[in-house]
Amino acid sequence: MSETAASVAQATLSVSVRGVDFEFRIPKGREMGRVGIRAAMLRRQDSPGDVGWEDGLDNWTAEYYRGCALMEILLAKSSAAWAYTETNGDIVVDSSKFPPESMAVVGEVNRAFLVALDKFLGPGDRNGKPSGAEGVSGGGDSA
Repeated sequence: MSETAASVAQATLSVSVRGVDFEFRIPKGREMGRVGIRAAMLRRQDSPGDVGWEDGLDNWTAEYYRGCALMEILLAKSSAAWAYTETNGDIVVDSSKFPPESMAVVGEVNRAFLVALDKFLGPGDRNGKPSGAEGVSGGGDSA
């Protein structure tokens, strides 16, 4: 059965972290770039003197901000009520409203999503050469 462009556009990735389910839209075009830009914006909001780069951040902090941005941009639905807030009559994902107890989950959601996205995309970068991790591990064809 072949997938149509419409079915791929509607596809989602589901991950479960600590018993909480998250379903994300599959990123299209430059959406993963938007996630990175949004993560930098969130870091600048929390540390106005910085430029928002990840340099110098510990992994946990970097993953937390990327998870916040990921959820704001790509989250389709979740069993976590804390992921949503009402703003001007709309239900939205606003990471500034996430409760403190969600902090560890958000970073783990980022990691779980990236693993699921890698599985969805499949090996290599679609041009016959291995992607970075596959090339380093020897998992791809380097010829």
